[in-house]
Amino acid sequence: MSVKRIICYVMAVIVLCAGIDYLVLQVIRHERLANHKQQLQTQLDQVRAVLDSRVNSSLLLMRALDSYIAVHPDMDQDEFKRISFEIMRNRNHLLNLAAAPDFVVRYVYPK
Repeated sequence: MSVKRIICYVMAVIVLCAGIDYLVLQVIRHERLANHKQQLQTQLDQVRAVLDSRVNSSLLLMRALDSYIAVHPDMDQDEFKRISFEIMRNRNHLLNLAAAPDFVVRYVYPK
């Protein structure tokens, strides 16, 4: 065998090994990205669930307050304040409440 032929074989093996190394690194990179994406999606799903829960809870409370105001149209600011206090006692995400019977803001909590 000639030296040139041996050099060609060695070069072919080196190129083949480099190609395999590149493919393995690409597979590892792809798996890491997929894993990272899955972790982020899990975290986002948890945040979404908490937000959905809080928003739905607040909406249900607002529907209850709306029903109470509809049944008690002669309610005054003190009664609205007592009801609003109970609604907002454990709801740190609600900043204030306002009621506008007949589209006129009459009740606000906290004042």
